[in-house]
Amino acid sequence: MDSVFADLNVGPLVRVRRNLNTLTKRNLTMNNEKTEKKLLTVALASKLLDTVPDYVEDGYGQRSVSDRVVKSYAEQMKAGNWKETYNDALVIDTNNNLINGQHRCWAVVESGVSIPVSIVRNADPEVIHYIDKGRNRTVADDLKIHGHRYSPMIASALRYTHIFRKGWLTASGSGSKYTYDDAMKDIGSYPEMNILAEKIGSGSTFAFTSYMPNALGLALWCHIKKETKANDEKVDLFFERVIEGLDLKKTYPENMLRNTLMRMNMKKLHKPKPIHVASLTIYAWNRRAENRMMKHLSWGGKKFPTVK
Repeated sequence: MDSVFADLNVGPLVRVRRNLNTLTKRNLTMNNEKTEKKLLTVALASKLLDTVPDYVEDGYGQRSVSDRVVKSYAEQMKAGNWKETYNDALVIDTNNNLINGQHRCWAVVESGVSIPVSIVRNADPEVIHYIDKGRNRTVADDLKIHGHRYSPMIASALRYTHIFRKGWLTASGSGSKYTYDDAMKDIGSYPEMNILAEKIGSGSTFAFTSYMPNALGLALWCHIKKETKANDEKVDLFFERVIEGLDLKKTYPENMLRNTLMRMNMKKLHKPKPIHVASLTIYAWNRRAENRMMKHLSWGGKKFPTVK
């Protein structure tokens, strides 16, 4: 199959001539393209999946199907949250092969839910080499668009809180993708997240960086505030002590947490995993919530702790 960037070893004039011929063919093909609006039903999706090109038979093929992506799409469709975008049509080439949209088709088959789609027909088969090359918009990008200044930190923190609520040991391997809709739903549960993110990310010395990633610290702060029966002032004082190390006695839970995390971070080859840091933080908080002191702090790794 010819390509604009093929045969780099031939002379420049030959390359220009070949490139112009290729581009001319593409422009002619584009003039014959047809776009239509359709309801993608299970029957239509199944029919289109039968036309996905095979490298052996067709000389070109689709990328491998991602079960995680199909599951995520199907969950959104079942929940009624699926939104079709204007710039991502299903594409069928001049060989009647589906060269874009297989994940949506599989999701429709799995969910049993019909969705509206745009379908482009008679596309140049060469287009398959240029599809999905752009950078996808992230949850952080969406939050930035909605005015959240520290959107990367907030997006990561929201993802952490989502996992905390589900129980880390069961959620971490679920394969479900954290989406923009999840973030918009979750951020309403943490009204102080933007204020705390501003406080942590403003460039001051008030940050978790010596003990844990700022996003993880922000997530734990908000998660504990939401789940505990204690008042907000007590939670704020706990985290301020962890960060600043002021007014601490040896057996204070905040001091035990600081010292434990500092020791763990000093081991360059064995940096603590987020699940370990989160569990230790919640254990230390639970002692503070009960006004109990500590002689040591550890986590057995069997069950993710609940907040008291």
